[in-house]
Amino acid sequence: MTLRNCALAAWLGALVFSAGLLACDAEPDAAVLVESSTELVLDRLRADKQRYLDDPASFQALVNELVLPHFDVEQMGRMILGSYGAGAETEQVQAFVDQFTLLLIRTYSSALKSFQDQQVDYAPVNAPPEATRVVVRTRVVGGSGTPIPVDYRLALSDCGWKVQDVRIDGISLVVSYRSEYGAILEREGLGGLIGRLQTRNEALAL
Repeated sequence: MTLRNCALAAWLGALVFSAGLLACDAEPDAAVLVESSTELVLDRLRADKQRYLDDPASFQALVNELVLPHFDVEQMGRMILGSYGAGAETEQVQAFVDQFTLLLIRTYSSALKSFQDQQVDYAPVNAPPEATRVVVRTRVVGGSGTPIPVDYRLALSDCGWKVQDVRIDGISLVVSYRSEYGAILEREGLGGLIGRLQTRNEALAL
C-alpha cells in the first residue's frame, strides 16, 4: 500500500466521525454512527469538492470542527509515545498532542486532492450490546486502486464513541506512527520530535 493511498484511506476513515453532532451528543451505536456519518460527509464533499480545492483552509476548518471531536487524540498520542511519554512533563506531552493533532488535520486535508468517487462498504459489527470497545470494519472501493479495508477501533466514553486507532489495509495508524517516531525519540528525545512535527506542519501549511 503506497503512502498516498494510506493517506487517502486515513482521510476517508476520519470522515466517518463528522456528522456534525456535538461531542457529547454522539450516536450510541458505533456502527450506525460510522455509516450514517460517512454517507453524509461524502455527499457534502462530492457537492463541494471544487470549493475545498480552491480554499484548502476551509476544509481544514471542516476537519477540525467536525472530525476531531470524535477522535481521542490525547489517548492516541499517549499510545504513540509509549514509555517516552510516561516520564515526560505534562506540558511537553500536551505540546506533542497539539502538533500531532495539527498534523492529522493537514494530512487529511491534503488528501482531499486524491478524492475521486470512492464508495464505502460496511460489514456488520459482531459485538454484544453492552460492549464498550468495538471494531467497525469497512472497505473503501472505487477509484483506480483495489479495495482498501479500513477498520475503526472505538471505545465508549462519557461523550459517546471515540476512535482510538484506525487500521488501514491491516496496518495500525497508531503502531505506524509509534514506529516512525520511535527512532526520532531515541535519538533526539520528545523535544526533538515536537520540533520535527512543527517543521512538517509549517511545510504542509504552505
